[in-house]
Amino acid sequence: MELADHIDRIVFLDTETTGFGPESGHRIVEIGAVEYDRNYNPTGRAFQTYLDPCRDIPGGAFRVHGLSRAFLARQPLFAGKADAFVEFVEGALVIIHNAPFDVGFLDKEFEIAGRRERMEEIATIACSVRIARSIHPGEKASLDALCVRYGVDNSQRDKHGALLDSHLLARMFCRMIAHHS
Repeated sequence: MELADHIDRIVFLDTETTGFGPESGHRIVEIGAVEYDRNYNPTGRAFQTYLDPCRDIPGGAFRVHGLSRAFLARQPLFAGKADAFVEFVEGALVIIHNAPFDVGFLDKEFEIAGRRERMEEIATIACSVRIARSIHPGEKASLDALCVRYGVDNSQRDKHGALLDSHLLARMFCRMIAHHS
């Protein structure tokens, strides 16, 4: 994947949520992100936070990420972490698996926090699902399926976690790019 000259950093990002849509009142419960340089080398920098969604955690969401309402009620609101998050992603190429889902949630969190930022204004967004489907039309494009395809060990992934999934996404994406360059 050829990067624009102005891109110096790549951030692989994931979120965990209470459900499938912010328009239904669902919220982010975890953000995880890892930074790479423009040559796809890890920098060692990461961003991770749990968030209080100020609502219940449906059973289906709990089964996916294992984060309880009791645990999340002790976490900060997005508003309290927004500055650090913006600082981490600003100006980067942000690669997200199924980007429209996560970007929709992040934009809604900015709105709830009374902020004007939108993800596509503070970073360049790329969707790894869309890229994978262009390389492998008609094939499964889930993160698990792509990890298997590119030999990325995801055996430690018992539950979804935003930081763990960001690391898996980064390893898979780097192998996919190297394999198809």
